[in-house]
Amino acid sequence: MLELSRNGRSLAALQVLIVDPNAYMRRLLDTMLKGLGVRRIIEAADGAECVQQIRDHGPDIVLTELRMPIFDAFELVTHVRQNRIYEPLFVLVSSNLNRNIAIEAKRLGFAGILAKPLSPKILSERLTMIVANTARTNDKAAAEAPASL
Repeated sequence: MLELSRNGRSLAALQVLIVDPNAYMRRLLDTMLKGLGVRRIIEAADGAECVQQIRDHGPDIVLTELRMPIFDAFELVTHVRQNRIYEPLFVLVSSNLNRNIAIEAKRLGFAGILAKPLSPKILSERLTMIVANTARTNDKAAAEAPASL
């Protein structure tokens, strides 16, 4: 899981996995992320390839399309958790969003939901917010943990 210091972590320090069956969308997100300073970017075209990339690279964040071959995004998250694979933060990025999808994404613990089409500004703001929220959650968990003897 993404480890952040009290001061947070810049987007440049992240490793991001882009999962989308559309090669053009993967290139577009790659370009946006590089423009935000992210340098460690990996890609997958479907859920099975994503699982392998998570195993091989342990990304901090997975930006995943909802609908894709092998596993959709919800099946992907469930598979990763059930098989106790290293678990990054999952962010749903899709043009097929509605209230029921948002509810299911929240129930499954997605760190965020982004609607396509997506601007670099929105991507930056949301990723920064997700990283900051993770830092606060990690700091809170550390503060609540019992002191070791």
